[in-house]
Amino acid sequence: MKRRSEEHQDFSKIERGLNHFIVWQWVYRDKRKVCLPVLYVMQRTSNGSLSLCRVDSVLRYCDDNWRRSSTWHLYRVRTLGLLIDYTFAWLPFLRRASARGSTESVHRRMLERFAKAILNGTAMLNNGARIDGVGLYWRPRAEIEAKKCLSALTNFLTSLSNESDDWSHAASSWYIDPLSAIRIAHQVVIRNKMSLLAHLADDLDDPAPPHSFSGYFSPIQTSGATYRFPIKYVWDFLFHGFVRKDGRSNVVAQIVAFILFAGGMRASELFHVWVQDVQFVHGEVFLFLHHPEDAMVIDRTGKAVRRKDRLLSKGRLPRTQLRKRDGAGWKGLDGEADGALIHWLPIPELQNHLSLLLAKYLAVDRPNTMRLRASRGLSDHDYLFVSSGDGYSDGNREIGKPYTMAAFKAAWKRAIRTTARRCNDVALTVRKRMGTTIHGARHFYGCFLKTLGCEGEVIARCMHHKNAETQRRYTKLSNEEINSILKGRAKAVPGDAALLSKLKRQFDQSFARRRAHSFAAAA
Repeated sequence: MKRRSEEHQDFSKIERGLNHFIVWQWVYRDKRKVCLPVLYVMQRTSNGSLSLCRVDSVLRYCDDNWRRSSTWHLYRVRTLGLLIDYTFAWLPFLRRASARGSTESVHRRMLERFAKAILNGTAMLNNGARIDGVGLYWRPRAEIEAKKCLSALTNFLTSLSNESDDWSHAASSWYIDPLSAIRIAHQVVIRNKMSLLAHLADDLDDPAPPHSFSGYFSPIQTSGATYRFPIKYVWDFLFHGFVRKDGRSNVVAQIVAFILFAGGMRASELFHVWVQDVQFVHGEVFLFLHHPEDAMVIDRTGKAVRRKDRLLSKGRLPRTQLRKRDGAGWKGLDGEADGALIHWLPIPELQNHLSLLLAKYLAVDRPNTMRLRASRGLSDHDYLFVSSGDGYSDGNREIGKPYTMAAFKAAWKRAIRTTARRCNDVALTVRKRMGTTIHGARHFYGCFLKTLGCEGEVIARCMHHKNAETQRRYTKLSNEEINSILKGRAKAVPGDAALLSKLKRQFDQSFARRRAHSFAAAA
């Protein structure tokens, strides 16, 4: 029977562009097997037939950075695919420029237009008709998304400077080589010491896009605001959102949600936690985050081995190397090698209930699930959070498997819908601007630390940022909070303290109403 991790060898998951496609494939390097996104370019030959060209420079680049997350890889490969499509769309202009001998200025203009197209899209309305001069019909992107794409592409182009190939010249006079896009971009960006992000400077200062999208769709512009989970829904969401219609609770999803709100880590990090990463001292729970591959662990013989090697000895790959449903990303944490301790918010009721949930899960729920898994002849593993098998067509095979991000996202959406019904708010949905996405819990955590009066360095340590300045993004005050301070609504108490006081009152009131019901359910 085919193992789950081997499913990446098929070509069923293909991302298709106009002149390229991306497929995840296994790549064998130095006795290791890595799943990477491989970029292929489609090209018409002189006799009219279609040929495929694998972009080996991209494959080498991804292979050199194989420890990076799938999101990191996809930003680079996808943006390069867009650049290739854009270059093909510009072929008529490039050919005419080549005949005139004025290629450099056209190359610069193409890269400038490409950068702005990443942000603003390529379509416009003219007298009610949708017009797209290059025929790509790209939609606008958020500013932060456009910056990530162009930054990723610039990093890739910079890496080519270290290769032996001569990338500093444009391909052929007729620009039929599919690698022309890479050569042109490298020539403009590297040789001229420019940044693709520089092409966006004027566009970001002027909110009006170069095309008119009125009446069709408008470009997405972000103000850099941080959207955190709304305070008034936190308690209902945590205690009642994960209760199913039959009265049972989705225990694993509820515990993960509690940890996200109380500990403020990224959701993907929890899917690398092992059972031994949880410790109880005098009833208080301590949770550590370790690097999913390189962190050391003591095996049954008392020998220290890398987590990756321990997983391989059991026929498993680290989840950073798995794709599709079983994978999980890892961005990197301060102190991940020795174990990054999660610092809980100083809300006793939240910590106490989380301790009860985790203690019951480790003593009762997980052992029962793994016994059922063993009875079906399936192997055990070290991961803390496991699937109950509910909701799957083949629950017998799913039971006891490492819990997945996809399953948690589905549970999160159901919990938001349940909270919306309980609170009689039909507008409550999973939306970034409402702060109700999973990452909104991390924003909630960072803002709460700020309301406690914590300094930037303390917040950065609590959120495990490698760069202390990163925490500023998570603790930025909203427009409403700033207006409240300016209008004197918090004259008696400073604005931050007022917000903290309001939050504590909300927790105290909600906890008092639901103490009996909630603690009885967890016991």
